[in-house]
Amino acid sequence: MLVGSLNWLITWVGMEVLGFSFVCWLISFDAFNDCICKSKVWTYFIVQAVGSSIILMVMCWDHILFSEFISDSAFYSGLALVLALMMKLSLPPFHCWMFRVAESTSWLKLISMISLQKVFPMYFLSFSLGVGLSCWLVVCLGTLSSVFGIMGSAELNISRFFIYSSILNSGWIILGFSTGDFMGWGYMICYVFALMLVSSIMELAHSSKDFGSITYTFGGVKKSSYPMYSFIFISLMALPPFPGFFMKIKICSDLIFANYFWAAFLPYMSSMVMVLSYVFFTFMFSLNSPTSFGSRISYSVSMLWAFGFIFLFTIGLLKFS
Repeated sequence: MLVGSLNWLITWVGMEVLGFSFVCWLISFDAFNDCICKSKVWTYFIVQAVGSSIILMVMCWDHILFSEFISDSAFYSGLALVLALMMKLSLPPFHCWMFRVAESTSWLKLISMISLQKVFPMYFLSFSLGVGLSCWLVVCLGTLSSVFGIMGSAELNISRFFIYSSILNSGWIILGFSTGDFMGWGYMICYVFALMLVSSIMELAHSSKDFGSITYTFGGVKKSSYPMYSFIFISLMALPPFPGFFMKIKICSDLIFANYFWAAFLPYMSSMVMVLSYVFFTFMFSLNSPTSFGSRISYSVSMLWAFGFIFLFTIGLLKFS
């Protein structure tokens, strides 16, 4: 009991320290006299503060530090906790603040917001499942996020597309936690590693002047960077032989065994749509590039991988279910 109480408190303090450090990072590297910088810093600070306050109130209100989720109001306290974590993780319908903060933000900060900044809230969510948080609530949260992520298929702005992609992948991570901590953390490690690769390639693909802004669309991309961008989108599809592909199959099969058929089917369809969206981005880069055999090859390979993903994913579900 005491160990669980300390884990609650340490995790909450860790979230606050990480959030405060990120606010300091935003201030130190941007001109704080700029109105846009002030606005996004305050937006991030207020959202994180409200979410953390709700979590702290839930912990005190339901006596979680001592009795965990054993009171009659466990469902409502769990619902309030999930809503607070949705705010901190920028999950729908509390995701619009992420677009405001991402405006005129460097790639490194964006990647940090959609990956590293989600580690402590995800740990808090997984730990809450271990002390009585309703698994049904968590499955609903993961399914909602994965379905809402397909809205990124209509985006041509790269930064907004990556934000919607992070919402979709956050849904898969949460569904992984609902089936077991190993699948959730394994998928998150693979996703964070892919985003770190994205950040490295973006830094190499852009000059120091272009690297500071991500609010461009296709017109601002260097022609020499098209093969790199194609590789980025292919790596984020979680296609075989990447581990994320097999983890998605295992998560869906575990959900089916737990009688959450709808929770396995909806994320599956969302992934199909997003894979085609990744292919669309690769196709746009190929069209905008000069007549380049390498660009055409990258598009052809991405198309083969996309349809291979759909085929193998379906076969895997039929085999494991």
